[in-house]
Amino acid sequence: MMAGLENDLFSLLWSEIDFDDHPISGGHVMEPEGEVEISLYDDCITINDNRIKMILVHPYVIGNDGTEGLKSEVVAASKAIAAVAEEPLPRHIIVLTDKPEVISNPPENVHSSTLPRSWISQKLAKSKYFEDLLSEPLISLGNPAPWRDDLWAWRQQLSPLFPGWTWHLEFGNKSDRLGWYIRAPGNTLFTVFLGWGGLDNGGFERTGDEIIGIDNGLSRGDATGKHGF
Repeated sequence: MMAGLENDLFSLLWSEIDFDDHPISGGHVMEPEGEVEISLYDDCITINDNRIKMILVHPYVIGNDGTEGLKSEVVAASKAIAAVAEEPLPRHIIVLTDKPEVISNPPENVHSSTLPRSWISQKLAKSKYFEDLLSEPLISLGNPAPWRDDLWAWRQQLSPLFPGWTWHLEFGNKSDRLGWYIRAPGNTLFTVFLGWGGLDNGGFERTGDEIIGIDNGLSRGDATGKHGF
């Protein structure tokens, strides 16, 4: 059973990585390639396959403003190990928060978009992997990002229509879009984008039915006419 949960955790974190930030070597599938290694600590979980190392951290590791640098000895040790490795794996650090948030000016290798607690299945949350990570309350770090709840609902609803396809959050590398890249299985580049397009900046927030563009958490006015594609 644990092997299945390891794959679930890997796939969940893998889908948080912007498609353009995937490692050059290896495939783009959500399932691990090669042997999976997972380590558990009080403040984080590290998991990697042959392509990438992903670190899910408790928000107190980052601090309340996300600009002071990493405070976790575990993450610092991981960085030191990567520095002396012959071919260090790309490192992606993802913060776990109660609700979806966006961190302004996150430290190096830390994703600005957090992973909301609600996206973790009950079976995974009750497993040994999250026993320490969820033992302390999750603090808030940044600006609310309720649009991520929409994205997750769409994924839950449409995943049965895309069996075997990969889902990747498109958040930071394209200024005109925000959503999911959904890539067909097999040796193909065919990809569907599900989200919002025509944006003038890297993201937005929703207030009722109004869509407001944001830059570093600051309102940039009405985005009337923006659309999905």
